[in-house]
Amino acid sequence: MNVVKELMGHSNVQTTMEFYNQVDRDHEKKAARIIQNLLEADEAVQEANEICADFAHNGISRRIGGK
Repeated sequence: MNVVKELMGHSNVQTTMEFYNQVDRDHEKKAARIIQNLLEADEAVQEANEICADFAHNGISRRIGGK
């Protein structure tokens, strides 16, 4: 919370806590969706890397995106 206090320029942490320590259901759902999307994106990147590694292992050196 002290990091947020500093970033927001508040003089004390109590001010920060009054404004940023509350979570409503809508924000909670949005945060959960964002985290889920990040996890899924990470899984997709890992899968793409595995496919590229498999291609490289089998003598195919082209990467996704033509690089």
